[in-house]
Amino acid sequence: MEESRRSYAPAFLYGITNKKIELKYKLNVIYQFQNNYNISTEDKILRNMYRISNFTTNLQERKRIINSVNKELKSKITYNNGSSIFRKVI
Repeated sequence: MEESRRSYAPAFLYGITNKKIELKYKLNVIYQFQNNYNISTEDKILRNMYRISNFTTNLQERKRIINSVNKELKSKITYNNGSSIFRKVI
């Protein structure tokens, strides 16, 4: 049987002690640090797409990548501590 992908966030990130939090791989999970800067795997991928688009010579392809990234970022809703919901602005 194939085990599903899992990752465990350190409890201190959520202000919870002695408790492991299971995070599903595909969900948009945000780790909030003390400086209130949120980072997720999806955002890293999107930012890399921006960088790739800068090296694309085909203008149509470049526009398509940037538009898809912008659309993704605008529609992104992130969860802070599992209670409040806010729209992310980069």
